[in-house]
Amino acid sequence: MNLKIKDMTTEEVQRIHNSIRDVLIENGNDEYGDCIIDEICRIFNYPTTIDIYIIEQMDDGLYHIYDDSSQAIEVDFKTRKEALNYAKDNGMLIRD
Repeated sequence: MNLKIKDMTTEEVQRIHNSIRDVLIENGNDEYGDCIIDEICRIFNYPTTIDIYIIEQMDDGLYHIYDDSSQAIEVDFKTRKEALNYAKDNGMLIRD
């Protein structure tokens, strides 16, 4: 099964990430952080924990899209809706 990011909600992706983490913990694996979750996800061509983005409003009122490491990906959207539409059109999952 090869799912496309556009076909998923952020909640679905985070639920799968947490399920993988739970299995690792329940089986006594010492590694269960985002790095191992991301490696497992890449095997199955599934979105990683860093494939989820954040939209923030800046002091000047404009909106920016950031990745998980706070790196600005796209900037200067006039409205949150405009930023959300850009994210959707580009297959980006947005964390609420």
